[in-house]
Amino acid sequence: MSDTTPNLDLPFLMPNQAQKHVTLNDALIRLDALVQLRVAGQVDEPPAGPLADGTRYLVSDTPASDFAGHAGEVAALADGAWIFFSPAAGWVAWREDTAALHVFDGDAWPPVDADMVDRLGIATGADTTNRLAVASPASLFTHAGSDHRLSINRASASDTASLLFQTGYAGEAEIGLSGPAGLSLKVLDDASWVTRLSLPLDTPAVDLLGARSGVVTVANDAVVDIPAPDVAGFFAFMHIHSAFPDIRRAGIVTFDSGPSLAIYTAFLGTQAVNGGTTALDGTGGTASGVTIAVQPGTIQLQLRGAAEAADLKYFFFC
Repeated sequence: MSDTTPNLDLPFLMPNQAQKHVTLNDALIRLDALVQLRVAGQVDEPPAGPLADGTRYLVSDTPASDFAGHAGEVAALADGAWIFFSPAAGWVAWREDTAALHVFDGDAWPPVDADMVDRLGIATGADTTNRLAVASPASLFTHAGSDHRLSINRASASDTASLLFQTGYAGEAEIGLSGPAGLSLKVLDDASWVTRLSLPLDTPAVDLLGARSGVVTVANDAVVDIPAPDVAGFFAFMHIHSAFPDIRRAGIVTFDSGPSLAIYTAFLGTQAVNGGTTALDGTGGTASGVTIAVQPGTIQLQLRGAAEAADLKYFFFC
């Protein structure tokens, strides 16, 4: 049997031992020094000036003077003399000078970063993927006096930043940024994900399962390309005036933007022209009018000879 305890090295009272009070007092001094460990700081050597019994320090990696040879240990003042304790990995100490909790890792006493933990589970288990996990009837994120924003950040435009809605931990709906396509709302339809609503990043438009709508500004003597949501369909446009829609610069066409380019007029206002399959360049067309044409994958709108740029509302149905 050992003469001391395995963890704190406290001396045992032995059979037939003389002056047992000496051994007992030594054990009590060690307990008093190490239990609920609170140290004044971490130093190379004892500070100058009188110190009260019970004062404790963490000894630095470069000890000197009375602390020489005790790097990384706990020094405690008892009866005017320093006694030293070799810590084991996992010992915890509160430093008064830094007002921080420190844990011995086997080599040093780094502080515990209370602002950063690897994972947190509230009423449920967190794991390496779901590092924050909450089991609760509801969750509240509120303001601290004014605004409150919830940010979901992705690494690049090819990655995902989204909210996934599940039943039994199986995904059924998702809203967010998924790759370069833009903001989308997807649902699980017969084991396949289907995009029901999309707001593309490359154009001011709204896509709704084969339909797209938006507003585009066409500068004078200029052309804009509007990506088609599908190879073929209907396309409608109208000039949006500050006071009224201008039906003269409006039209409805059917188009094919695939290998067999084609565009057919259903309706065109008096200042709208079907430019067919010729690529527009901002130089032809009716003065103060809008020309529409089709090119691979896009519809082109051109404004010529107008006093100012025109805002055109458009709608695809494919």
